[in-house]
Amino acid sequence: MKDWFKDNLYWAEKIVGSYDDRKEQYNMSILTMDDNQSPYAKTLSYVEEKRGWESFKSYIHEDGISHKNTYYTFPSNLYSRSNATDPYGVNYYTSPHNFAEMFQHNIDFRIKRAIKPSATRYDNVATIQIGGGTIKPLIGMNVVGNGVPEDTYITSVSCDMAPCTISLNNLVFLDEDEELEFTMPRNRFYDIPHYSMLKTVFNRDQGSVKRFKTVNYEGSQAKIIPNGGSTYVTNTHDLYDYTGALVNTGIIIEDNYDKLGWFVERLETDMQVGSVREFVNKENKWFDYIRGKDNTGLGNLIDTGEFSLQGLGWGTLIGDEDE
Repeated sequence: MKDWFKDNLYWAEKIVGSYDDRKEQYNMSILTMDDNQSPYAKTLSYVEEKRGWESFKSYIHEDGISHKNTYYTFPSNLYSRSNATDPYGVNYYTSPHNFAEMFQHNIDFRIKRAIKPSATRYDNVATIQIGGGTIKPLIGMNVVGNGVPEDTYITSVSCDMAPCTISLNNLVFLDEDEELEFTMPRNRFYDIPHYSMLKTVFNRDQGSVKRFKTVNYEGSQAKIIPNGGSTYVTNTHDLYDYTGALVNTGIIIEDNYDKLGWFVERLETDMQVGSVREFVNKENKWFDYIRGKDNTGLGNLIDTGEFSLQGLGWGTLIGDEDE
C-alpha cells in the first residue's frame, strides 16, 4: 500500500475520514486525479487490530458518523452524479433522490412471512401476510423459499394495507401457506448494487515455475453459465408431458439458467494466462480445473517458447504422396 498512497495522494484535493464503530474501521475517501488530470476517488478502510488497510469500499462519502453502534454516511453528490466507477468497474451513478441523504450501513433485517391463499401460483407477483411484526419487506431484499430460484429479489412493494403485495424479478412457483424468507442485500450503497472481489497474489519461490491445476473454495453460490453458453435469465420450471404439452411444475432443474455468484475474472502468471469457466458444487465445496487460454496463432500472441507448444514447425509444401 506504500506505493498505492504514493501514486494516489500526489494529486489529492480532498480526504474525508469517518469511523464505523460497529466494524471498528476507519473509512477514508480520497478525491484525487490521475496523470491526465481526470478526477477519480477511492474509499478504503483501516483496521487498528490488523494494523493495516483491510479493503477498498464501493462508495464515496462526503462525511460519516457513528451513533449507538450504527454507522451513517452522506453520499458524495459529485460522484453519485458522475460516470466514475468503483474499484471493480461498477458505476457510482444514482438517481437525484439520494442527494444529501443520510445512508444507514449494516442493516441486517431477516424476516419470514407466509403466502396468502390468494397468491398466484406461477408468476412473479406474490401476496404475503404481514404477521405480527412491524418490519415490512423492502425493495431489493433477497427472497429464499421453496419454488423460488436463485438470485430472486423484490422489485416493488405495496403495503398500503395488509396484506402486502410484492413483485419479484424472477418467476416463482408458490403454494399457499408456504413461508418465504427475506434478507437484506449485501454491497448495496446509495441504491447501487456492487459486488465483492478478492485479489490473491502467490509469490513464494519467485524463481520457480509453478503449475496451478485447480481452484476451489468454500462459500456461497458460484456463477452458473448454462450449457452451450446460452443465456437464460430466469428459471421457467418448464417440463413437458408425454403429449408434448408444457407442464408448469415446482421442480427446479439445476444449472439450466443463469445464476449470479463467485467466478474467476482473471488468472495469470508471468508466463501464461489461464481461465476458470465456472465452479462445480461438490458437498458444499466448489471446484474446477484451470485451463490455458486459447490464443495460439492470434496476432502476435503465439509464443514458440511456451512449454505447451509442441511440433516440428510450419509446413512449407503440402501435396499428394502419389504425385
